[in-house]
Amino acid sequence: MSTENTTVATATETKRKGRPTVEGSKRQLVLAARAEQIANGAEIKRGRPSSGDSKRQLKLQEKAERIARGERVGPGRPKVKTEVTA
Repeated sequence: MSTENTTVATATETKRKGRPTVEGSKRQLVLAARAEQIANGAEIKRGRPSSGDSKRQLKLQEKAERIARGERVGPGRPKVKTEVTA
């Protein structure tokens, strides 16, 4: 009696993880537009865009100008100098 080892190839299909793709959906259009912008060399940023005329942006711009002039800019609230006249 001869014993032969036979190997059986079994193909296992793995399910793709993540969100399923639906062609023509809004999500796929957005992803395609983003990929096209990246391919054209555009910089894609995430998050909420900042308004150039907001108080915070004006403060940051003023702080950058002070640093460019060589003034010392420390952390915290700037001290207001008041003169006392008696």
